[in-house]
Amino acid sequence: MSASKESWNFNEALYQKTRLDLYKKIGRAEESADDFIDSCVKIATFLMKVPACKKHLTRLNSLLFKELFKTKPEKKSLRKILEEELSKVGFYPKFAKAYLVVDASIFKKTLLHGVLLKDTALAITQHGELTHALQWLMIAWEQEETHFLGEQSVVEIFKQLGEEKSFFYDSSTNKEINLWDLIVDTNTETPLLSMAELQFKSPEVLFAFITSPDLFTPGLETLRTELCERFIKKLTQAQQLKPTSGSPSRYQPKTGGLFMPLGFEDSASDQVNETASGSSNMPLSMSTLSR
Repeated sequence: MSASKESWNFNEALYQKTRLDLYKKIGRAEESADDFIDSCVKIATFLMKVPACKKHLTRLNSLLFKELFKTKPEKKSLRKILEEELSKVGFYPKFAKAYLVVDASIFKKTLLHGVLLKDTALAITQHGELTHALQWLMIAWEQEETHFLGEQSVVEIFKQLGEEKSFFYDSSTNKEINLWDLIVDTNTETPLLSMAELQFKSPEVLFAFITSPDLFTPGLETLRTELCERFIKKLTQAQQLKPTSGSPSRYQPKTGGLFMPLGFEDSASDQVNETASGSSNMPLSMSTLSR
């Protein structure tokens, strides 16, 4: 099913401006467009549409409320819901845990295999540790509802962000840039913007939108409380100089700035090959990620 402009509440002017800006940033002529880059433009455009994004955050808030008010709620309920919902659309069913700045080669491999990171190293910053997972869940739910990316699955686009074709040379900074940085990690320095300026390509802006009293948004109370409590807990641990460690029941020993999920180890080579070709829920070998 292709996306209709009506079903996606399409904003042609916003899309065209976003497209022009992105192609200019990566030094490509618009005439050289391909489906993957245009999908990235659509994702960036969607994340600038705050009402559409808020609808999905409200849905997540409701799921979290129901989980927390069970007789015996799960520990780490928000992470559990995010992992479960994202695994339904093909992402690896457990997050990896970033405790330092992640080695670039390892980060590329996590992208290639549909693995999202819990950014523990950024847990006490306005970036937040689960913010990228929130972004990709909103993108996945929007695709499920409107098919704004056409026939492409969200997880396949995510995986392509780890391929060489998503890396470009920025002549203005003399640095390599990744489409990831341009569509979901714009690293806004001043996240407390007016409502008219809000956009969720920046994790800092999304985190502030949910948690900041200056941008109080009805319908996100449970999500706000959960994120704020996580932030305070991590801040307290940092102040007490508690070392970051991985849970033995959940993570492998650290490598390249990450604790990888246990499911990545001791897999057969045919399982690895199946995963690389599209079945993202298969276990992967850590040796594969290190190559």
